[in-house]
Amino acid sequence: MCADGGGTIAAVTRSDSFRLGLVNCTIAYNANGGVTWYSEPTAGMPPIIYNSILWNNGSFEVSPGCDAGAMVYYSDIMGGAGCEGFGGNITNNPLFKEIEDPVYGLQEGSDCIGAANPAVSPLTDIDGAYRDSNPDMGAYEFFDGGLGD
Repeated sequence: MCADGGGTIAAVTRSDSFRLGLVNCTIAYNANGGVTWYSEPTAGMPPIIYNSILWNNGSFEVSPGCDAGAMVYYSDIMGGAGCEGFGGNITNNPLFKEIEDPVYGLQEGSDCIGAANPAVSPLTDIDGAYRDSNPDMGAYEFFDGGLGD
């Protein structure tokens, strides 16, 4: 994650045995784009993205998008990238709360809270905090400080 700069995650697949997979990632505020992929005409596999947030990444979030083969599920994608028909996706502002520049967590009221697929989520977030049975989209699990967290 980069504030006011950065680039993109790019993958070129030349084999049907390789696929870019992103799970519970936050890719936000990169000037040069979010996730891009290119597949050799008959060999490569499109990326699969679960439980992630791709937001405000310059000219694209996912390129080419879901309408060209990218598989995106239970994620918050600014503008949709053609992924609206895939399971669990939203296009709402994730309501980032700046934790420490340039790292972003979620504010209370974010539609990303409790919206990830628990079958795919890792047990902990990027900081090692345990995710509950209704995990959040993105790299950070939301905690409001209450006993129920």
